[in-house]
Amino acid sequence: MDIETFLRIHDADLVQVVDGVRAITPLESGDRLLAVGSLAEGLGNRKSDVDLILVTPGIQHAGASPDEVQSFVAGRCIVDLRIAPTDPLDALCSRLRQWAMGPWEVSLPASFSANELLLLHRLGAGRQLWPETDPNAAGTLVLCEDVARLKLHVARHMARTLQVDMTGYREEGDNMSLVFSAQDLLGHAVDGLLAGYRLTNPTPKWRRRLLDLLPADWESRLVMRPCGLTPSELMWRLHRTPAEASGPAALEYACKIATFARSVFLWAEETLIHGGREVARRYEWSEPSAPRAAPALPFLDIDVDFMRTESGIAVGRLNDLGDTLHLSFGEFALMMLFDNVTTAQEAARMTEAEPQTVPVESVEQFAAELRRTGFSLPA
Repeated sequence: MDIETFLRIHDADLVQVVDGVRAITPLESGDRLLAVGSLAEGLGNRKSDVDLILVTPGIQHAGASPDEVQSFVAGRCIVDLRIAPTDPLDALCSRLRQWAMGPWEVSLPASFSANELLLLHRLGAGRQLWPETDPNAAGTLVLCEDVARLKLHVARHMARTLQVDMTGYREEGDNMSLVFSAQDLLGHAVDGLLAGYRLTNPTPKWRRRLLDLLPADWESRLVMRPCGLTPSELMWRLHRTPAEASGPAALEYACKIATFARSVFLWAEETLIHGGREVARRYEWSEPSAPRAAPALPFLDIDVDFMRTESGIAVGRLNDLGDTLHLSFGEFALMMLFDNVTTAQEAARMTEAEPQTVPVESVEQFAAELRRTGFSLPA
């Protein structure tokens, strides 16, 4: 539901909303009134709130804080107005721009709070209500690309932290915590996927609706076995916990989500950080239910992670000083197909740059190397 529909249902319109703001404070030259939140983004419903941000350089607002909210009634709905002085917002946007121009380092958290990420998103995605020169204009104080980069960084950093925790839970036999943490990892993977499409809203409750905005060919862009599902359908399937919290069931559940998360983060980083290089290749896969005589390639271990290098991809274990593999993009694409479903024969066909198969022996040798380094789980 968009904001016009919501206001009409509640016996109000945008004119009344702007007039309500004027009753609280004058709108002067240099001011910008933005409608933000779910209704401004077309995600809301009949129970949503009308949220506004007044960005103003006005002296009379010099003492206002972006955390202060004033409410008024328009028609039969409550409107929340936040008055935000320009200077601190400019400083926040400038800090984001400087951060976005820096190196991509996911081992440390970005120096932005969750509230700052939400505010930056709203400044970029808000709908301008005043001045009325372009009523459909979006906020331009911040670049959507920079906010998407920040959203991806938050998801990527949190995912790495969870992967380490999940490895500890498995070693301790804490199967329930392993499953719950895997669900958290799935949420961050969804955030990374959405960030790759410049869908920057960081609020978890809107993940499902935002997934519906992804294109029909979304999974062809990821290095993973296609499932033929919509993003929402796949998330629903992955989110469903095993019937029992046994060790094998919990580990399989966690590994499925970790496998999906790696594919998402690889694509999102290539798209937002490294110039959009295509790492996924499109081939005709056999049907997921087709019989396969050969055994499947095993899962990678939960805490296996990657980092882009000048020559390809470095792969290692998080919080572990053991082996590091330096792989080409093709080799890493092969590694991403260790999903406990795909066979060596299928992986050989899917990861070759030319439309021909590569020797299955090469895949099996690679699998042996992953077993030796401990990067993959037992078959």
